[in-house]
Amino acid sequence: RSNSSVDILPSAVDYGCEVFTFGKADHCALGVPQFATSGRREKRGDITFCGGTTGGRVADSNDSTSYKPKRVEAFSLGDMRRSWTSATTQGSIDDAEVDSPAVAVAAATFHTLVLNRNGRLFTFGLGKGGRLGTGDESHRPLPTRIMGPLTKRVVASIAAAENHSLCSTADGAVFAWGSNRFGQLGMPSSQGQHSSKLSPRRVEDLKHSFVVAVAAGDRHSIALTKLGEVYAWGDNRSAQ
Repeated sequence: RSNSSVDILPSAVDYGCEVFTFGKADHCALGVPQFATSGRREKRGDITFCGGTTGGRVADSNDSTSYKPKRVEAFSLGDMRRSWTSATTQGSIDDAEVDSPAVAVAAATFHTLVLNRNGRLFTFGLGKGGRLGTGDESHRPLPTRIMGPLTKRVVASIAAAENHSLCSTADGAVFAWGSNRFGQLGMPSSQGQHSSKLSPRRVEDLKHSFVVAVAAGDRHSIALTKLGEVYAWGDNRSAQ
């Protein structure tokens, strides 16, 4: 799992996709039920890990690893979940529910972001520091929609880093959340430069630019505008 960013490809929008995950499940970042039980809460340092149980005993490190891709059921197609016909997406879907198939995924060390065809953004993983954008620091082992200022917006591109996340919307705005220790959220000191943001906040310095894609590194962020301009902010000690 590595820092990543993805924007919607036209071919993906045509049909949508399922989501499969694999790897270590200690960080709740797989979004799969068998690794999302509350039986395991092991604390290492200041990070709480979650995993599954086996026969009444706490699962060991091998038990909490998926070596083969596992389907994230919330985004399953056909008999596994729903067929995503127009009849299933009109009026009966709650604002917080998955209402269309996935078109983009961004994965980082402790969490995962999934964007669906209708522009709703979902997250699962470790919540410490606000990297999930759900408004609190609770872990989310299963996909949870990111609401707040994104509730009525259509998300267009996404990016996930170890401790923060980014997205751009169809109207060209950029939102960031999670750790701002290195200024990677693009917020001035008057708004608490070194504090975490538990919900998406707009990057105000880009409000006059139409952003079409974003990318995130461990300590910095990048935005690409419709005019081909590239903006960067965050830690620059390695000239990133």
